[in-house]
Amino acid sequence: MLDGITPEKRRQYFEKALADGWEDTAILFNEDKATGFISIGKCRDSDKDCSCGEIGGIYLLPEYRGTGIGSELMKWGLAELKKRNFTRVTLWVLEDNISARRFYEKIGFEYDGTVQEITLGKVLKECRYNMLFK
Repeated sequence: MLDGITPEKRRQYFEKALADGWEDTAILFNEDKATGFISIGKCRDSDKDCSCGEIGGIYLLPEYRGTGIGSELMKWGLAELKKRNFTRVTLWVLEDNISARRFYEKIGFEYDGTVQEITLGKVLKECRYNMLFK
């Protein structure tokens, strides 16, 4: 599914993200090559209040997975959300993305049982994860 994402689709995604109030996106580079990014902001879920932030997306080029870049991006994103006085954070992950789910669980996120369907060429299920800042 991710292989079908084109630069045009990413441009549209970022335009919508900015219009929806995403506050920040951090991009990591290796020399002149963007290797990964994370987007953070206030939680968009209607059942969450203003004390909840959200990791709107975190992506790495496949060749950079397992190198620690994802952990560094996540550390930055969580620290920024905490600085903005959010007391908890959510994120959504594709149900079948087991490696990402394990990554989030290792960091301290917990699956809350909430599932939503999204359409990206076909209907997919996303699972919501939460973390309470300590």
